[in-house]
Amino acid sequence: MGLTIGWAAGISPGPLNLLVVQSAIRSGAAAGALVAIAPLITDAPIITLSLVVASTVPDAVLTAMSIAGGLYLIWLGVAEWRSSGDTMLESAPGSHLRRGVVANLLSPHPWLFWLTVGGPTTVRAWERTPAAAVGFVVAFFVVLVGVKIVIAVVVARAGRRLSDRGQRLAGKVGGVALIAVGVIVMSGVL
Repeated sequence: MGLTIGWAAGISPGPLNLLVVQSAIRSGAAAGALVAIAPLITDAPIITLSLVVASTVPDAVLTAMSIAGGLYLIWLGVAEWRSSGDTMLESAPGSHLRRGVVANLLSPHPWLFWLTVGGPTTVRAWERTPAAAVGFVVAFFVVLVGVKIVIAVVVARAGRRLSDRGQRLAGKVGGVALIAVGVIVMSGVL
């Protein structure tokens, strides 16, 4: 189950995948991979909180997270739009990882997943045997992050084939996409 859910989460369009693609196009596969590993950092506290307070999280908290996450994505989109004239930016590795971590923490997706699917599945697996719970979580993260890293590598290779104009256009499109996803996340649709 961890493999299947990890695969689905890894390929699903969303804010983190969009950041993986944008970073890979603009700064290469390593930058995209740094964004892709953000769940390894952010999901431990998310999982812990989800398991502890799964049934007590008020809707207002999820609404506030959606608004904060949406505003952050809009800010990233505007920044991407403005800087899309600067092709193949080489930025510090920490900046890519930081963008991924902040976006993933503020996104409602991992919170909703661990509150509704991941947390309950882990608890049920633990009741059978702790090894089943650990297996589920490990399989989920290996596939989730692995798929995102593969996406980063494929996009980076394709991005190198783009002309300067193509890279600028990809940056503009990516900026608009981040803004759109931010608005959608804020509205609670995603």
